[in-house]
Amino acid sequence: MTVLEANNALFEWFMNNHSFVMERDLKKVIPIFEDQEEVEVVLKMALLQLEEANLIKISEDKKYHILTKDFGSYQQNIEINSFVAGYISKEINDFCDLIKDHTDECDASNLCEKDIKNLCHIIDYYRDSASKQN
Repeated sequence: MTVLEANNALFEWFMNNHSFVMERDLKKVIPIFEDQEEVEVVLKMALLQLEEANLIKISEDKKYHILTKDFGSYQQNIEINSFVAGYISKEINDFCDLIKDHTDECDASNLCEKDIKNLCHIIDYYRDSASKQN
């Protein structure tokens, strides 16, 4: 397991939980693993990254890892160049054409959170379609 994989697993965990305790929650976050010691080390590294990003605080005894505030209130800022913005906009707008619903058309010069969320919905749509074919 990589630190990135552990970080993503913890990110998902904190979407629905306000705290993480290794002994209590390890198997809930990573249900299957071969080497528990290695997984714990990787999770500790990922937890330190989350602490450095000010997403969590770690108790003095290093047992409890607690969100600093409600998970839904965290914001991230990203920069997107004009080529990628145009690509995102085209994909969303092509999908709107495909389903004949232009409610969520995208403006390449003014991308917003809703557009990223719509990309996730489009991925879900195609993943579901692909899984039904298999």
